[in-house]
Amino acid sequence: MEFIAAHLPLALGLGAAGLAVIFFLARRLSRSAHRGLDWGRAASFSAGIYKPLERLLLEDDYAFLRSQRGYQLELATALRRQRREIFSDYIARLADDFRALHQIARVTVLNHQEDSPELVSALVRQSATFRYALLRIRVRLALDTIGIQRATFKPADIRPLLDAARWMEDQLRLISPQPSASAA
Repeated sequence: MEFIAAHLPLALGLGAAGLAVIFFLARRLSRSAHRGLDWGRAASFSAGIYKPLERLLLEDDYAFLRSQRGYQLELATALRRQRREIFSDYIARLADDFRALHQIARVTVLNHQEDSPELVSALVRQSATFRYALLRIRVRLALDTIGIQRATFKPADIRPLLDAARWMEDQLRLISPQPSASAA
């Protein structure tokens, strides 16, 4: 008993110091998470800028080229390579935009006053849908690059990516605090 009485102030002091450190770190992490968010990117995001993805690698253009007099396979191959690179750049930018929107949505839901388990579940589903569609497209592009399979994409192949990005955009508009006109 004497041992407990002698060390109780030390134990309480260490416990209080530990709680203070945990509280400080939690606040610092919360602030840094907000600082890393790209609110401007989210505010200016429009899924419409990615609409060309639906047409960029359609086979129709190559069929048209083949039907023309003077068709050269080398020109079609060069065109396909250039379009594949543009397509890859678009996909990378869309993935970055989706990641930024998803991060903002997660932080917004986390800091929201009301619990939203349905929204959290929907965020997880949309992220999984987006990542799966992105993986499928990247694999097809890689196979096309090494000549195993020609990557021709129909609008339906790209739509899951665009739909997930549009959904994220819509949800952010609903749940995010909108900056006031005087703050701008």
